[in-house]
Order: sequence, then C-alpha cells, then structure tokens
Amino acid sequence: MRRLNILLVEDESYDAVLLDLSLSDSDPQETVPTLCSQFPLATVIVLTSLKDVETGRISIAQGAQDFVSKSDLRPDPLAKSIIYSIE
Repeated sequence: MRRLNILLVEDESYDAVLLDLSLSDSDPQETVPTLCSQFPLATVIVLTSLKDVETGRISIAQGAQDFVSKSDLRPDPLAKSIIYSIE
C-alpha cells in the first residue's frame, strides 16, 4: 500500500473505509492487514471485482468488517453493509 494513501486516511475522519482490492497497486494479501493494523478502529468494507467468497472470507479474517463484490454492488445493499459494519 502506498504511503500517500495511508496519509490520506490519517489526515481525515471517516465512518467507513471502502477498500477496492482490484486496483493495480493493491495486493489483497497485504492491503487489508496493513490498513486494519494501522487503523484498528476503522470500519473496513472490502470491494472487489473478484466474485470469490474465499477472498471475502480471508479479508474478514484479516480484520475487514464486510466484503462486497462490485458485480453485486447496488445502493441499498451497500448502505446496509456500511450501517451494519459501523454499529
């Protein structure tokens, strides 16, 4: 994960972080645990184009609160995921 991205998170207050694992500079095996360890109070919801339940399970085991496939992304389910993850 690039240092610039971490600085952006450090300088702001957010209710939730939507983390896209399909970005070219993102390594799913590193990105989720790095973000969750540096910001243990952050609510992290992983977004990915991978329709892979195993990736979601691993992300949650690494500290993410939820996993949403971008192919299934619609306003109501995303809002529900954010609300449930924050509370």
